Amino acid sequence: MWVGVNRAAGTVAAAALAVMLSGAAPALAQDQVTANVPFPFMVGKTVMPAGVYVVSGGEDPALLAIASRDGSTFAFVLTVADASSGAVQQPQLVFRRIGDEYRLARIVMGDDLTRAIPASEEASDREADRVSVLMHPVGRRGN
Repeated sequence: MWVGVNRAAGTVAAAALAVMLSGAAPALAQDQVTANVPFPFMVGKTVMPAGVYVVSGGEDPALLAIASRDGSTFAFVLTVADASSGAVQQPQLVFRRIGDEYRLARIVMGDDLTRAIPASEEASDREADRVSVLMHPVGRRGN
């Protein structure tokens, strides 16, 4: 499940994010990574244009926030634990590519936090390729 917010409602989303994460500031610093996504993608029904994104987690690992660095696009996403990752992995976003459309499918925040985004029944029934984009801790330069 997801909640998308467009630019007009950006102030409300930013305030909601601040309230949601205010109690988790110390934990958030280690649960915040950036990714340069070179293609537009979907989070639920929200279209996220290509660009640099900050992925943040708070006290509840099931709820993650994805925001463009410039603040123009934002989405909350509800996730489920993903035990399929096995070994420790570098932080990354994993997408399902169906034709020309990319859908966010999995978020690997680091060694102990890998979350999957349940696909809709329609998307689950379609054949898809997996595409990954590496992420970096906030404050580090990278692609």
